[in-house]
Amino acid sequence: MNSAVRELTYSQAIQEAMAIALESDPRVFLMGEDIGVYGGAFQVTGDLVERFGTDRVMFGGDWPVCNNTSSLRGWVETLQWIVRDMPEEDKRKLFAANAIKFYGLKHR
Repeated sequence: MNSAVRELTYSQAIQEAMAIALESDPRVFLMGEDIGVYGGAFQVTGDLVERFGTDRVMFGGDWPVCNNTSSLRGWVETLQWIVRDMPEEDKRKLFAANAIKFYGLKHR
């Protein structure tokens, strides 16, 4: 057994664990608000979207919790700003298509 200890930040450890889960099981998705082309505000997701593709990512919001600090309009405007540089197809996956696939929903 290797007795060497690696030092990682909390964010690096979380990112590494998520990468291991994504690599080991194609049914694993990234879900949350702090995910995207920029690696998230705290860089926890880093390059995981690039490595595993937008087919493995879906948006998970905290509405109505954020209602304490923002209106629905402000929240939607913020989301639109965050994904402004993403191709439309990736936005469709992020906000709808991947959730439909993951949860086995019927698309209307």
